[in-house]
Amino acid sequence: MFGKPMITCEIGTGTSFVNKDGQTGIVVPPQNARALAGAMMRMLEKTAEVEDYPTSARQHYVDMLTSKSMGERYSVLYRKLS
Repeated sequence: MFGKPMITCEIGTGTSFVNKDGQTGIVVPPQNARALAGAMMRMLEKTAEVEDYPTSARQHYVDMLTSKSMGERYSVLYRKLS
């Protein structure tokens, strides 16, 4: 929502829907301290890839996660089902 890049783990709860690996942040395997440390270092290095994450994160929120965008998608789905 605030355009902040994230580091998350994919644990089957939808975190990868919120945080798109390589677009809005970095997704690491659970229980992998080395991967987490590597992701943290990538964020600190502020490479061109990482510098795009905040803008992409904000846009992903606006496009997919606001109540308005989610409501619109549900409305389209409900119309298709009826």
